[in-house]
Amino acid sequence: MNAELSIVIPAYGRDAVLVDSIRALQALPEPADEGLVMDQTATYEPETEAALSGWDAEGRIRWIRNEPPGVVGADKGKLKS
Repeated sequence: MNAELSIVIPAYGRDAVLVDSIRALQALPEPADEGLVMDQTATYEPETEAALSGWDAEGRIRWIRNEPPGVVGADKGKLKS
């Protein structure tokens, strides 16, 4: 039986830290089977928005934006199996 590895990142702001963390995780010799970003951020810098949108479109992460944005709630996202 093969186990799958999911990495879940609850996000609230901190553009550079979020992007750097995702890049580092994707560069691992054996990356996770799934990367989820449970996002509580209202807006990002354009470069961050483009990176997250691109990775999501490519299927490299699942970018799940929770409403309303705020520091509480990343663990209660709209994740459906």
